[in-house]
Amino acid sequence: MKKTIVIDRSTARTALALAADGEILDCVPETPWEAPERGAAAILRFADYPRAEIAEALVGIGPGSFAGIRSALGFAKGLRAGCGCRVRGIVSAAAFALRDRPVAVVGDARRGKFWIALFDGLQLATDVFQVERETLALRVPMGVEIVSPDWRRIGPVLAEEFGERAREAPPLDAAALYRAARDNPALAIDDPLPLYLNPAVRGD
Repeated sequence: MKKTIVIDRSTARTALALAADGEILDCVPETPWEAPERGAAAILRFADYPRAEIAEALVGIGPGSFAGIRSALGFAKGLRAGCGCRVRGIVSAAAFALRDRPVAVVGDARRGKFWIALFDGLQLATDVFQVERETLALRVPMGVEIVSPDWRRIGPVLAEEFGERAREAPPLDAAALYRAARDNPALAIDDPLPLYLNPAVRGD
């Protein structure tokens, strides 16, 4: 049975899953970066599966932490060098897409800016883009639900701009990323690069 390893480190937690034939076989709960040895141990546990069984590595490419995205892609490319598996990337915000209705995933792009990923079901409506605070409310369609994986940093701003339409996103789930790519293969791209909207800053 050929398996897919899913990894995302775009947020402050490491999310991992192992899947095959459209189903999740194993999933590591999100691990805070504050305990990096736990995150490393989780990755090593997944890497310990027989390499001949790994057909694909699916990686969340951001937006998010520069260091986290680079490490996830580095892991996937190292795995490819060892077993020849396919490497595909998917916008990390796809984990929060809602199958039955539109949603805007809004994150902290730093330097007073916000990134926005607009989904219509599992379709990414536009490329991920960023805006200034002054135009934030204008770039999200009226009535669309808003979720944010960066609520701790930008929640007050989103609540002020959008009221009850905005809420905190649940922790990013690698299984949700896998299901998004499974149900809409167009979301996943071969030979991915990190989705960087700005140059790196300290403390990302």
